[in-house]
Amino acid sequence: MSRALRIVLIASLALNLALAAALGQWIWKSHHHPRPAHMHDGPAMFRPDALRAALSAEHGAMVDQILASHRDAMHGRIKQLRQAREDVRAALLAEPFQRGQLDAAFAKLRASEADTAAEAHAILTEVAQLADATERDRIAGLVKGRHAKDPGNAPRKREPRH
Repeated sequence: MSRALRIVLIASLALNLALAAALGQWIWKSHHHPRPAHMHDGPAMFRPDALRAALSAEHGAMVDQILASHRDAMHGRIKQLRQAREDVRAALLAEPFQRGQLDAAFAKLRASEADTAAEAHAILTEVAQLADATERDRIAGLVKGRHAKDPGNAPRKREPRH
C-alpha cells in the first residue's frame, strides 16, 4: 500500500473516531446542566441542550424521554462502532499487510456508521414529530450547523482580468 493511501486511510479513521466521540459524549451527557454555548462539544443537532432550546418548554422536556428510550440502542451502536474502528486500526497495522482484511474491516465500519447514524436520525425524527413548524425550523438550523454558508452570502463569481 502506498504511503499516500495509508495517510488517507488514517485520516479517515481519525475523522470517524471524532464522530464516535461526539456521539458518545452526546449520549453520556444527556442529563448534564446547560453550559455556555461556546463550551459545547459536538454538532448542535446531537446535543440535548440544543434540541431542548429549539423546542418550547413543554416539548423540550420530552427530549429527555426520547433520549432515554434510545439510550441502550445508541450505546450498543457506539460500542459496535468503536470495535469496527479498532478492527480497521488492527488491519492497517497488521504485518504482513493484507488488503482483504482491511477491505473487510472498512466494510464493517461503514455498516456500523450507517447503523449509528440511523439510530441518531430516529431520535431526531421523534423530536421533529412532536415539534410545530417554528420548532422544526429551529431544529433545521441545528442540522445546518454553525459553519454552513448562507446561500445569500455565497461568493460571487469573479470576472477574469484582462
